Amino acid sequence: MRIAFVILVGLLLLSVLAAGSDTPGAKLPVRQMERLGRGVVEVPVADGAVFVSWRLLGTDATATAFNVYRTTEGVALKLNAEPVTKRTHFTDAKPDRAKANAYHVRAVQDGKEGNASAAFVLPANAPVRNYL
Repeated sequence: MRIAFVILVGLLLLSVLAAGSDTPGAKLPVRQMERLGRGVVEVPVADGAVFVSWRLLGTDATATAFNVYRTTEGVALKLNAEPVTKRTHFTDAKPDRAKANAYHVRAVQDGKEGNASAAFVLPANAPVRNYL
């Protein structure tokens, strides 16, 4: 009986939402989102490389691309020749893993680079793992 009631209420809500979306001037519900950063993380992988991953935010345009940077001993180096598109990960093939490396990304929209994300620091000689 309780399950039938829950299903009935769900169907009723769906029909109200569907009917309201066709009404001229009707306002759609506001989408709630958390304030999240890019969440850049790195994982050392076999062969000396570092896998870098980050979030695509709900407010990003569909054509958003990214530039990936590695900072070692205070010197930042852009790692990609062309902005990274259609994915939110990058593999840094040749970092000096004997030193601490900090990675950050910058969103690129309409050819203009945005602010740097918060950096994630991978300590020197971090062990190779398939997880963080």
